[in-house]
Formats: sequence, C-alpha cells, structure tokens
Amino acid sequence: METEKIQIFIWQCAHNRLPVLQSLKARRIASCSICPVCGIEEKSLIHLLFRCHVSLAAWRISPLRLDFSSIPCISWPQIWKILSSLWRLHPDGDSFKSFFTFLCWQLWLNRNNWHFNRKRGNPKSVVDCALFSFNEFWEAKSQDGCMTFPHFSSPPHPSHWLPPTLGRLKLNVDAAIPNHINGMGSGFILRNHLGITLRVATFFLEGSHSPEAAEARSIRHGIHLLAHWGFSDVDIETDCANLVNSSPSSELAAVIYEDIRSLISAS
Repeated sequence: METEKIQIFIWQCAHNRLPVLQSLKARRIASCSICPVCGIEEKSLIHLLFRCHVSLAAWRISPLRLDFSSIPCISWPQIWKILSSLWRLHPDGDSFKSFFTFLCWQLWLNRNNWHFNRKRGNPKSVVDCALFSFNEFWEAKSQDGCMTFPHFSSPPHPSHWLPPTLGRLKLNVDAAIPNHINGMGSGFILRNHLGITLRVATFFLEGSHSPEAAEARSIRHGIHLLAHWGFSDVDIETDCANLVNSSPSSELAAVIYEDIRSLISAS
C-alpha cells in the first residue's frame, strides 16, 4: 500500500534518515553534496523537499499555496510545527496535513526518478500525481465511513485572489461611491495565506470624494484598523492603479497618500 510507504517515508523525514546527498557525503558514500538539479545548495532533506526550484514551484501551485522561500526552514520538526499551528483551527486542517505528506512523497519519487532514470517531472506533474493519490486515498476512506472526502481539485481559496506568502496576512481594501448618497463607503477583509478570514470591517464617510481620494482614505483607515487589531506583517491590496503606481492625480489623494506613507514608515 502506498499509504504505508508514505508513513515510513514521513518517519524517515522526522528522524533525518533519508539517503540524500548531504547525509551520504557525511558517511563518505558520496563525494559531492551539491544538488545536481539546481547546482546551488547542498542537497539536504530540507533543500530537496522545500528549497530546490522544482519543489518551491510545486508548493506554490499546490492547493496549499505555500511559499517556502519565506519560511525559515531549519528542520523537519520545525516545519511541521509551523504548519500544524497554522492549520489547527481550519476545518480542513487534517486534510491539509495529509496532502502535505502526499506531496512530500511525490517530490521524493521525482528525485528518485531523476537519480536512477535521469527523468524528472515538472512541478505541475508532481502536484497532479500527489492530487490523484490524495483524492484516491480520501475517497476510499469516505466510502468506509471513516472520513469526509475533501477532494482537492483546486486551491482552497478563490483563484482570482492571490494569497500572501506563509507567515504574512493580506488586507483587501475597496472603496465605493454610491450615486444616491453624498459620501463614500469602504470594505475591509483581512485573510491569511489559506484564505481564512480573520477580520471584516466597513467604513462610511460623508461628503464628496473622487474615486482616488476615496481609495486613499480607505487605505489610510485600513492601516489604522490593523494597528487597532494588533496585526503586523500585512500586505495591503487595492485596485486603484494610480495609488499603486505612486502617482495619484488629484491633490487631495496625493496628500492622503503621503499620510499613508508616513503611517507605514512609523509602523
């Protein structure tokens, strides 16, 4: 059974028992420990599963949407602890953990295919194989009445929304100017890299506002909200191109924009 092989594989990962080049060189079985795929770093367990460019791309396009370039990967126990804490409160946390092990296993098989056959799958093919095995496993468990079948066929968040990297949050800000009301309204939604909503807020301000000024006021209010909520390491996203490109056209929007820059610098 493949699941039994995966269990053994995960145990080997946890105890650093896999025959990667770094450990083989330490035992004087291999003469070089540099990764033959990227030629940059030593091929340790962490590099193989999370740092090499094939692995990095696979995790980014997987349903988990993980970016290990921003995670301090020191050891397998540390990575497992970080991810477990992030997924602990999520309703699909157990299935996330399960898919994590399936993708690690496929990355290992991809390494072996390169090592022994000089054939290597691209990141998408690796993720597709992991998804197929994962869905097959959970479907069987669901039929036995042991588990609810989550079926990962797409990311666990809307495809049009780009998540922040692991460890960061994203605040989406949007302003609206109703035709029948003299004023502007704003909406705020704060989410983590899994798309889990952490905070939602609205804001209304009377008076006449240009679209740019309304967006600028919304972002400024969003920064105040983040300070009030006590969140840091947050990406702020807006669809106002002039503000994003640092070139607001109206004088009022420019003043508010400079206020925003001062708030960000002070935070």
